[in-house]
Amino acid sequence: EEITAPTMIVSARDDLFNTLPSAEFAAARIPGAKLVVYDTGGHLLVGREQEVRTAIRTFLAGAGLIVQ
Repeated sequence: EEITAPTMIVSARDDLFNTLPSAEFAAARIPGAKLVVYDTGGHLLVGREQEVRTAIRTFLAGAGLIVQ
């Protein structure tokens, strides 16, 4: 609620550490936060590396933090 920086939170439904509920909680409370959820990939988002990189680049470009 006090975070003002552009924020992107990434999680996976099959994360064995069950981080999705915390990710959803945080995203709901950070103004303008973007939550990206993958069905698979686990805690390290294995096999989703390119998708995650693309999502991060898109997010940063949309926030005006990088030029694509």
